[in-house]
Amino acid sequence: MGGDAESRYFSVHVLLYVDYFGEPSPEDGIHVWENIYLVRANDCDEAAMIGERLGRLNEGDADGSNYRLEKKARWIFAGVREVISITNMYSQRNCAPGSGDELTYLRYNFDSMDDIFAILDGKVARVAMLPWSDDD
Repeated sequence: MGGDAESRYFSVHVLLYVDYFGEPSPEDGIHVWENIYLVRANDCDEAAMIGERLGRLNEGDADGSNYRLEKKARWIFAGVREVISITNMYSQRNCAPGSGDELTYLRYNFDSMDDIFAILDGKVARVAMLPWSDDD
């Protein structure tokens, strides 16, 4: 799987969320991590399957040692959000991604320039994440 001459590289976006074993969350909303994996596969479907396997490997409570905000917690695999085929624009073609290659991208909408600058300064800001679109 994912290793023959026809395979290519993909960025696979995998979402996991925090679950407090059915207890109410001590924070506002649902805490989510988006892990982005570099995957070699024959096509997008195979890359998504590999991403799902990797996401499921990260599920769990680290043998009971996982705590968030002083509450026992576990990571739950939510799903594969996006699979992006990597184009080797600046490094050698038909090889592993290299320096200057775009590995993935994210699309956002901000309410104001202040929110953009807040994110750039490492502060909290409201942002809407947009789905991938062929219109971009």
